[in-house]
Amino acid sequence: MRTPIALSLVMAVGTLAPACGGKSTVATKPDAAPPIGLAALAEIAAAVPDLPVVAIGGIARGNAGDVARAGAPLRRPLGDDDYVTVTWTPDAPQDAELADAGDRRRQRLLRLLSQAAGQGAAPTVDDLARALAAGVATVKRDLAVLRRQGRPVKTRGSPA
Repeated sequence: MRTPIALSLVMAVGTLAPACGGKSTVATKPDAAPPIGLAALAEIAAAVPDLPVVAIGGIARGNAGDVARAGAPLRRPLGDDDYVTVTWTPDAPQDAELADAGDRRRQRLLRLLSQAAGQGAAPTVDDLARALAAGVATVKRDLAVLRRQGRPVKTRGSPA
């Protein structure tokens, strides 16, 4: 009797980051590629959402959460380990310099998105609407305006 062989596919991406603050405690191959970093890991994970992505080297207690979040695709349900607390600034003094309410709101929106991305997060449109005290439809329109302007706007649920 013939039995089918089960195949497991995985995307292996190599060394993530230098260990121990840049001083690796593990000997690597002389021809090893340089570490890819968290941003590249996130791009790779987004490009192959149906495959597990494996990165080795440089993962430690201090950055394990960031590494896990980098591999969390934006278009799948989140697990408990995928959430991160984000500190952001919904209002800043320079906001008052813009007379137009829409321009002011879009400036605030870009700041929130930048701060979230800097902390390894991608907020939902609902998160942004709450932070801006605006309606979801308004935030969606603002995001569309920013995208047409070529601005980088990445929210949870948006195309990567």
